[in-house]
Amino acid sequence: MLLRAYGRWPDTAPATDPLLCVNPLTGTPGGAAPRSANRGTLLPDEDDSDTERAGPLVPGMVPARCDARGLLLIGPPPRIGLFVLPGNTYHVYDIPLFWANLRADALRRSAAWHRARDGGTR
Repeated sequence: MLLRAYGRWPDTAPATDPLLCVNPLTGTPGGAAPRSANRGTLLPDEDDSDTERAGPLVPGMVPARCDARGLLLIGPPPRIGLFVLPGNTYHVYDIPLFWANLRADALRRSAAWHRARDGGTR
């Protein structure tokens, strides 16, 4: 369904134009990373009712790989919470699945930006 919708955009051809997939475990386009590369999945609280409170951070919960179409695949479906959409779609959990890696990548990128802005003095 996603690829059909993508194909309806002007100037795209899904057969020849793959989606851009950045592996959240490596922070780089494409590729695969084993579950051991996942620094931590942020689980929701036990009953998913408290949006202000998170559950534990669990390292090594899910792997990630970009397929040839540019789709991010995560391997066997993890048991993460109540809001997995039909067809094992985990969009509600896009950030929590890779929480620790995304946080580390954001900090790394922010530090690089500050160094560049300050002329390398940081």
